[in-house]
Amino acid sequence: MKTVFRVYRGNQEVFYKGILIKRRISESDFITVNAGYTCTTEIGLGQVYDIRPKGRYRIHYETVNERLEGERVDRLKSNVIVVKRK
Repeated sequence: MKTVFRVYRGNQEVFYKGILIKRRISESDFITVNAGYTCTTEIGLGQVYDIRPKGRYRIHYETVNERLEGERVDRLKSNVIVVKRK
């Protein structure tokens, strides 16, 4: 299964435990981030990944979004984020 987040505790992958949903996208699902700018949001990974154990977590986001007209494909990805849960 391909998820948009890859989560690791140490060297072990923490697997996605949420539901799988497929839905049609619309233009309102997209935002434009111009070169040199950043976009920040807050998400609750603890709802779909078991991040209760203490440890060092690495999180990476990557997905491909196909525009409605099907002509353009956008690859969205983040740097690796490291979080230490004490």
